[in-house]
Amino acid sequence: MYPNVKSSVYGLEDWISLTKGIELNQMLFKHEDGKLRRYIVVRKQVEIRPKAGGKILFEDLPDYRYSCYVTNLDLPLDQIWNIYNTRADCA
Repeated sequence: MYPNVKSSVYGLEDWISLTKGIELNQMLFKHEDGKLRRYIVVRKQVEIRPKAGGKILFEDLPDYRYSCYVTNLDLPLDQIWNIYNTRADCA
């Protein structure tokens, strides 16, 4: 994950609990000279879900693994997560 995206993820507040140990959030982000895109961020609590995929992004938050999806879908967060989570090539 690029440092500028990672920094934006770190600043996210008001996470939505999907199920025990999985929280969702979203942000709009535009890379330099790029177009604005919707990012869906999934945060999984390692203690509750030790086999969860994703990466530990922050040294001060080692209890969470993060995954991020870029999408153009205009659906609620939980529906987008369900769509992407069932695909074998998404972690």
